[in-house]
This record gives sequence, structure tokens and C-alpha cells, in this order.
Amino acid sequence: MRTVSFPVTIVTGNPGEKPRLAMQQLCWPARCACCGAPNEGSTLDLRHDVHASAGDVFQEVTTTGIPVYPLAWRLPCCRSCIKHQVAPAGIPTTALLVGAFLLWAAMGYLLFLAGLAYNALAIAAFVVAGLLLGFAACKLYAVLESWSRRKVESYMKPTCTASGVPVSIRSDLLHVEFTFQNDTFGDEFRAMNQLGG
Repeated sequence: MRTVSFPVTIVTGNPGEKPRLAMQQLCWPARCACCGAPNEGSTLDLRHDVHASAGDVFQEVTTTGIPVYPLAWRLPCCRSCIKHQVAPAGIPTTALLVGAFLLWAAMGYLLFLAGLAYNALAIAAFVVAGLLLGFAACKLYAVLESWSRRKVESYMKPTCTASGVPVSIRSDLLHVEFTFQNDTFGDEFRAMNQLGG
């Protein structure tokens, strides 16, 4: 992995204008950031928000309600690598568990409507059904996650360096730091933007 850091400054415009974050214009190598193949002109949108709160040094953008400075670039990526970087991520665990819970709650409501709310056998069956639904949701998640991972891997070439986006970005109000999975791309990027070792 290669890490390249750029200084940034906060620029205040005319009165009433929002301040913005400024950094040098970046030059990108004419190759795919993932596999290193010559790039035919396709790009992947790369976005990052720099949080404007003090003390958030090199923290990934995850919180809301804090002023941010949006940054965006066009990362060179071949069409083949774009496919595996934007492949479906599968179903979130929360969605499966909430679905199972709602089905379980509906079963409980039907028991109540059927007048079996105080029947010990019906209550035991209801509890067992809840456990089975939770177990089934977990198993279904594992199957879907495995399917999604295999689908992503089927798009990858032997030279690919990441199944997702091949660059990660971290920042504070003084620097934006790029970490490249592809060392050759990272070295060329550093050289093209005239940054020392």
C-alpha cells in the first residue's frame, strides 16, 4: 500500500459565502487504479467529506450534523474493475433480522386473534418459531453474503488489488490522505503530483 498526503487550506470567500476547502489540482496516472492496466478513459467517482470539527484527526467520515467540506475526484479505473467495485453488496444483516422479527410478531398477533394467547403450547411454539426464524435469517445472510462475495470475485482479474474501491481517503482540516492498494499506481500518483518520498 502507498499513502500520499496533500495539504489543504480553508478558503473564505466573500462575506456570506461558505468557506471551502482548497487543495492542489490532482493528476492521475493513465492506468487503472486497481489492476494497473492502461486506462481507456473510464473513471469511478471518488467522494470524500472533510469534517469541520476540531479533534477529528484522520477520522473516516461517519457522523452527521457536523459541517463538512465535500471533495470529489474521478479515479481512473477500467470497466472490468468498475464492475467488481460497484457489484451488489448483498442484503444487510439488519434487514434480514428485522424481517424475521416482523414475521414473528405477525405470528404472535395471529395467535392472539385466534384466542391462543394464554395457551402454553401455543406460547412455546411461538418462542420456538422466533428462535427458528432468527437462526434462518442468520443462515440466509451467510448464504447471500457468500454469493455476493463470489460474484465480486468473478469480476476480478489476477492483477486486481482490491475487491472494492482501490483507494481509501482519510482527512483532517490540514491534510487529505490517499492510501492506494496498488503500489505502482500510488508511486506514479506521488511522482505526477511532485511529492517527495
